[in-house]
Amino acid sequence: MRNLLFKIAYKGTNYHGYQIQQNAVTIAEMIHRAQEQLLGKRVDIIGCSRTDTGVHANEYYFNMLTDSKILPEKFILGFNRFLPPDIAVICCQEMPPEFHARYHSTGKQYVYKIWNSPRPNPFMQDLALHHMRPIDVDMLNEQAKALVGTHDFKCFCARKSDIEDTTRTIFDANF
Repeated sequence: MRNLLFKIAYKGTNYHGYQIQQNAVTIAEMIHRAQEQLLGKRVDIIGCSRTDTGVHANEYYFNMLTDSKILPEKFILGFNRFLPPDIAVICCQEMPPEFHARYHSTGKQYVYKIWNSPRPNPFMQDLALHHMRPIDVDMLNEQAKALVGTHDFKCFCARKSDIEDTTRTIFDANF
């Protein structure tokens, strides 16, 4: 059995996040559909984290165990042939059997884009917040310093969340 790690990128506008959901199309669902076309069956995929509805990813990782003999380079071509144009496999590599995309993840980086202009930019639609008035970047950077450090984010969790450790460390926050 081989353990393959995939790096993908996607524009999440048309999807309800990464994780499989009933009654909603997700990134994982689209990967499974492509997987069926490529392998003739679905096998479990393990994502590095969840993403929310409409979120885009420059780098997102998932791994899967497979008995397929397809070479990693051919997996890239095969998946991309069957995935929609807003999802792309960038890289595929063999990993040790014990590798797990979620548990071996070392961090996350979030980028929030603001198109700061009195005029809209159609090329930034769905990719950035359009803010028409000038932004005081120095003031925002001063405020962002309060985010850096280790904090308990329990107040941001759903009321009946099963997450036990809600403490996270933010290493950098800037505008």
